[in-house]
Amino acid sequence: MVIVDLSTGFSDDIIRFLASIFVHMLYVYAKSGVSLSSKYYLYIDEAQLISTFAIREVLNALRKFNVNVTIATQTVNVFEQEVQRELPALCRLIIIFRVDINTAKQYSYLPNVNDYNIYTLLLHYFYFYIEGEESVKGLAKNYVVI
Repeated sequence: MVIVDLSTGFSDDIIRFLASIFVHMLYVYAKSGVSLSSKYYLYIDEAQLISTFAIREVLNALRKFNVNVTIATQTVNVFEQEVQRELPALCRLIIIFRVDINTAKQYSYLPNVNDYNIYTLLLHYFYFYIEGEESVKGLAKNYVVI
């Protein structure tokens, strides 16, 4: 297990650079074919701090190498428009909590609900979308901070 905390002491540019290096190192390691029978997990919090190229590579390439990737971000608006449009195609599972109106408009087709329903979600409620499945609205009752 490797935990990398880039949350304090660095500028956004340095964080993007360092995070991109770590993601690239994981990609090279996974691509080398080392123990493909094992499952690997990559969790990226505050994904908007990672370069657009790295996010695209993580979501597009690592799944081929038995690496499960979870990204979390407060908003997708900080990503380039192209990446915002690609995210649903690159992700098999998307959980949408209350978001701004522009994001709600862009992603309302996933859970097949009105964008206003996403924009006005109550605290702790979410829409759960899995590729190829019917979407579900839920309530986050229990959650753990790690």
